[in-house]
Amino acid sequence: MTPALAQVRVRVMAEARRQGIARPWWRDAVLFSVCAVITGIGSAALVNTDAFIGSRTRFAVAALAVLVSSLGAIVAIRPGSGAILRKTLVGAALVCALAIALTADRSRLPTSIGNVGCAAMELLIAAIPLIVGILVLSRFAPHAERAVVAGLAAGSAGIVHLTMVCPDTSLAHVGVCHVGSLLLVACLALAVRHRVPTSSHAP
Repeated sequence: MTPALAQVRVRVMAEARRQGIARPWWRDAVLFSVCAVITGIGSAALVNTDAFIGSRTRFAVAALAVLVSSLGAIVAIRPGSGAILRKTLVGAALVCALAIALTADRSRLPTSIGNVGCAAMELLIAAIPLIVGILVLSRFAPHAERAVVAGLAAGSAGIVHLTMVCPDTSLAHVGVCHVGSLLLVACLALAVRHRVPTSSHAP
């Protein structure tokens, strides 16, 4: 080994020791996933049980939202190709369409007060898992699809809550205020991630 290469090796080893051992990706994925699921289920559990609008359909949609929240959080962090992320986005879109089909009543008219309240509530509930997701993603190289999937995972936490307590089942309300707010959270995740400094450019 030449003296020049020996110096380079010493510098590289010193930098590696300074950086320390990288934390396994699955720890951050589990943290994000658990945060999103607990936020969604916890926010619904804190509501008075008298406010629950229980039905098999609503429980099914809430279960789908929990699934999107947990798996979406893991996929957003998991190393891999963009194909998995794109499939996740398509799957989330299908879940949104299914949620509208299962819970929306085309014969009902929405109430304006409920529209504002549900949209604000979903954004509020999604705030905590969204912050956690952005902080975790800042440890990796910027990736638009990962940010969108993380946003969908965070927004699904709010869907869990709204599905169980919202009395307005009109098509316009569910489509705009529930699903629309979910897509808004995904867009916010994409916009915020591009403005947060990256602490590591690992793939």
